[in-house]
Amino acid sequence: MPKRPKTCFARIEKLCLLPVFHRLIDAKVLLVGGSPAAAWKAELLRAAGAQIRLVSPQICAELAALVSRQPTAFDLYNRDWSPADFDGARLAIMDTDCDLEAASFEQAGRMAGVPVNVIDRPAFCQFQFGSIVNRSPAIISISTDGAAPVLGQAIRRRIETLLPATLSGWTSLAQKLRPRINALYAEGQQRRAFWEGFVDRVFSGDAPDAERLFEPMPKGGRVVFINAGPGDPELLTVKAMRTLQQADVVICDATVPGTIRELARREAQHIEAADIAEMRRLFAANKTVVHVTCSDATPNLAALQAHSIAIDIIPGVTAPQCPTPQWVAA
Repeated sequence: MPKRPKTCFARIEKLCLLPVFHRLIDAKVLLVGGSPAAAWKAELLRAAGAQIRLVSPQICAELAALVSRQPTAFDLYNRDWSPADFDGARLAIMDTDCDLEAASFEQAGRMAGVPVNVIDRPAFCQFQFGSIVNRSPAIISISTDGAAPVLGQAIRRRIETLLPATLSGWTSLAQKLRPRINALYAEGQQRRAFWEGFVDRVFSGDAPDAERLFEPMPKGGRVVFINAGPGDPELLTVKAMRTLQQADVVICDATVPGTIRELARREAQHIEAADIAEMRRLFAANKTVVHVTCSDATPNLAALQAHSIAIDIIPGVTAPQCPTPQWVAA
């Protein structure tokens, strides 16, 4: 009897696009068009280190200023594009309102073997630009496959609030330290433990400091009280959002809506209440306990402080009471 084939399970669900990060330092990129939209793509390409072959009979003032500031980064051709412009290009981008021209550009790119993007015209694109969260060398790109660009921008804004401003410096430090860590720690548990501690430092709010990484993390957890104000998740402070994403244990008063509870880290444990003994146990286990309340009452901190438990308080944002407008007859 023939053996039955093993059942294979997909490790990832279907993707409408493959997210890829393209290295463009000193690479030639063809950019056709002289509009403000083309100027923004030129800035993006220059930020990635590309050399730009710019082809357009006319260019806007914004794009002209960019070329003037970085003349060695552009090869400017004041004419219409031709298929020969694809020679040696790594990528090709066009801004046009004409479907016929967009189709011709895409076809020329296919013939030349160069991936094409026609700005805001997904039907003529082999690759797309996403909304970017830039903490380079940590970079996050968000795409909705052209279905809802405004939603992609909203997702980007939400992620921006969760990431510390120091993330760029920490990521650069990780690049520099990797050879040292590989030499110090064998692959496996030791090396993984170091990088887990590294991540704890990144999201602790500390500034990047290589030597402190090799000091043991302070023992003991912490307790954070968050005042959620009127209970509107849009009114949470950035610090409150980040703290919820760092929580190991979350305690929410009954008045806290589910929309705020859901902002906590997915792996966090949710409990209804905790007495002093439970708080001491969680603190000794190095847990970050976040207590969220919509009450203005100041929490009773004396009992916790008596046991040397680290406490932070994050105040809420209160919507101001606007006076009734006084209408004046015209």
